[in-house]
Amino acid sequence: SKLASEQVLRELPLDWTILRPPTVYGPRDRENLLAVFRAARVGIAPVFGDGSMELSLIHVGDLASAIIAAGTTAGLGGRHFYVNHPEIVTSAGLVRAIGEAIGQARVRLLPVPEWVARGLLTVSGTTASLLRLKTILRADKANEFYQDAWTADPAAFEQATGWRATFDMRAGLADAANWYRSAGLL
Repeated sequence: SKLASEQVLRELPLDWTILRPPTVYGPRDRENLLAVFRAARVGIAPVFGDGSMELSLIHVGDLASAIIAAGTTAGLGGRHFYVNHPEIVTSAGLVRAIGEAIGQARVRLLPVPEWVARGLLTVSGTTASLLRLKTILRADKANEFYQDAWTADPAAFEQATGWRATFDMRAGLADAANWYRSAGLL
């Protein structure tokens, strides 16, 4: 759906700039990483496959500043950019860092085989459809969960705007953990 939206936008007679953020996390996120924070709190957290998938991340505060930079920098029209912190982490490393952010020094990783995930996601998606609920947890989501990498290079956006992500993963996860605690979610 994101690619389709970009294609529609490109056909419009507008001055557009497309930003492509990877996994967005931080305060107020209740979809992307909250479940992982909760799992890590009890000392065991699932990872898809063997945990070696490589990921790029962006803290919501950095995404907001990237959007402002895109909207206030001349000459970006007709281009697309990746916006993220340049640090690349494995999914296992992310889960372990989440554990550290919440004071859980040891988080046992629970590898989830693809066939198990596809089955669970099929049940989740079907149940949501029957109950007329929204969910991103559908069978086709496994296609994303079992890729080798979901990484991006923000260098072009940094060069074009002077923008830099300020939250590395550890600082961003600590910020998210603090917000989850204050909101009563952890």
